[in-house]
Amino acid sequence: MNYNSWNINLAKNLRSNMTKEEVKLWNIIRGKRFYGYKFKRQVPIGEYIVDFLCPEEKLIIEIDGGQHNENGNIIYDEIRSRYLTQNGYRVIRFWNNEIWENIEGVCEQIKKELTLSWISNAQFFALKFFSPHRGDCSTSLGGGCHEV
Repeated sequence: MNYNSWNINLAKNLRSNMTKEEVKLWNIIRGKRFYGYKFKRQVPIGEYIVDFLCPEEKLIIEIDGGQHNENGNIIYDEIRSRYLTQNGYRVIRFWNNEIWENIEGVCEQIKKELTLSWISNAQFFALKFFSPHRGDCSTSLGGGCHEV
């Protein structure tokens, strides 16, 4: 990913001026406290800065305020999410009020996303390295090549 000095400096500034919602979630996921996963905050990826990133699982967590529900920002967020997805990241989004009203549900959803990623990676590894039909796409997984 290309970084420029503008978004690196902006990311540093955002880390120093996190919203209350970001601080609340950060205190839960920081320092490998969340099931041993490492998260980073306010990370530049290309020309964008994401709220939180689990690099190991390429999972991005975004916390959105009401401004994200306005037409121009909805389109911007869609373009941004498409860019991140095309670069191998998964993006999950939460509204500010979810952080305050349902932090348990937010954490459960994050855990679910991390678990799905782990299961998917484990299945891929098992199929690639332990399948009796390794390299024979016509017989593995019941025929045809399947992406796990």
